[in-house]
Amino acid sequence: MSQGRSGAARYKRGRVEAIEPAVRSRLGHALWDADLDSIGVLGPFKKGRELQWGIVLRVLEPGWEPLDPVRVPGQDWSVSFFPPRALKVPIAAGPLCTSKLRWTSFKHPVALLQAAAPEKDLNPVRDYGSRAVRSLVGLLETQYQLIVASQPLWEGAISIGEQGQVRFMASRRQVGVEGVTAASLNQRGLQLAPFRLSALPRHLASSLRWYGLAWSTPDDRTAQFMHFWLAALVLINHGTKGEQRRRIREHVGHMFLSAQRASDLAGSLLDSYEIRLQIVHECRDDSVTLQSLERLQRAALELIEFDKGHFLAQSRQGTTPATGPGAA
Repeated sequence: MSQGRSGAARYKRGRVEAIEPAVRSRLGHALWDADLDSIGVLGPFKKGRELQWGIVLRVLEPGWEPLDPVRVPGQDWSVSFFPPRALKVPIAAGPLCTSKLRWTSFKHPVALLQAAAPEKDLNPVRDYGSRAVRSLVGLLETQYQLIVASQPLWEGAISIGEQGQVRFMASRRQVGVEGVTAASLNQRGLQLAPFRLSALPRHLASSLRWYGLAWSTPDDRTAQFMHFWLAALVLINHGTKGEQRRRIREHVGHMFLSAQRASDLAGSLLDSYEIRLQIVHECRDDSVTLQSLERLQRAALELIEFDKGHFLAQSRQGTTPATGPGAA
């Protein structure tokens, strides 16, 4: 995908070229944030008899003996083991303006995990399938210790045609973000220059780690949600006591916000807490949507920014910032 002009993306397949609205990422990755059904070049994926979601993972060497392809069919899933260079998948790589589609093979053994998706549109296929293949990863790890789950090599939709043809969606599609000038880039960074990592209070350092992990897991909305929640929770629970809802209201109450802003922030955190309860106690994550993720991310960031300011203020006064904003 290459960007032809601001707000638009130019797709090219052979001699055919089309211009469509640019895909903008709000939470880190177009594959998870975008409306896949609106991207014209992905239309052919919906013409097959079945849509699946797949993921390619590395297999620790030496793999297995003999090193021949092996396929294990499940009820509504499958895993295929391939020796080096035996599997090729399309990956869009390169700078945004010159991104090219390349069929890529791998130097080491890999496993292709596939999960059937009971949908015909790409968005629900992605939302269901991405969760299903990660459950499949856990299922396979109970029998295999050779699959490396930490770094997917490819992920996307797989279309099975009427005659059994297999079509892979290009993965790692690049995505446009709002541009910044070099001066702005430098200015934003200088705002962080006063921070000394070794002097950060434990609760703020921990919150920042969870917040960073959230941005490193855009391919699993539930994991990303829990990371954002933990980033907020560490700050909320520092210096507060009692039941969690009470802690949330107490912490927000110490942030010197307007009544409306405090109400909105507390509402976001309380709603996120209810979703967290569903995930942990009811094994339900259907409430983890792009909208609920964005809302929690904004809330976590607001808490972090407040504690960052509190830390800097105490640092300038020459005191040790050992207490949270809710402490006396």
